[in-house]
Amino acid sequence: MEKLHSKKFIGGFLLAGFLISVIFACILIRDENAVRTITPGETASLEGMEIISKIESIELPEEKGGRMRITGYLFKRGESIRTVAVQIIMRDTGTGSCLSLPTAVITNMDVLETYAEDGCDYNNAGFEAFADCRGRFDPYNKSYDLFALYTLNGTEYFVPLGGTVGNGGGNNE
Repeated sequence: MEKLHSKKFIGGFLLAGFLISVIFACILIRDENAVRTITPGETASLEGMEIISKIESIELPEEKGGRMRITGYLFKRGESIRTVAVQIIMRDTGTGSCLSLPTAVITNMDVLETYAEDGCDYNNAGFEAFADCRGRFDPYNKSYDLFALYTLNGTEYFVPLGGTVGNGGGNNE
């Protein structure tokens, strides 16, 4: 009888531990995918640098509450980019406030093929950013200019990407 009680206790303990782990993981995943309000600090000057960037696509969902996706590439010509971080920033054209999007660095084969002749490693030139179209981010009623907070080999740059998101549609003009 005591053995059965012990098994029930251990089973209940394991189940509770599993449920707490799942809840904790969900909280971490939700936090990682959050759009955050930021105030860009001081960054290095872009003067005299050849920064190559392109917004390849801006995909806005047709209905509010869906997920927006931005893809493109960004790199400093002539410098290998093994240690790089990119954070896509959207600046509200009305208020000037900035939102930071969850951004992943990805391989962009077009960049690798186009710029292969200079011998630099541009393997981490691509980016992909996502944002839920609700809450702080409202592309249906506001307009946002696109920037990137670009960290290359320990130096941080605030790079204008030249695109705009908002007021009913994405564009990369």
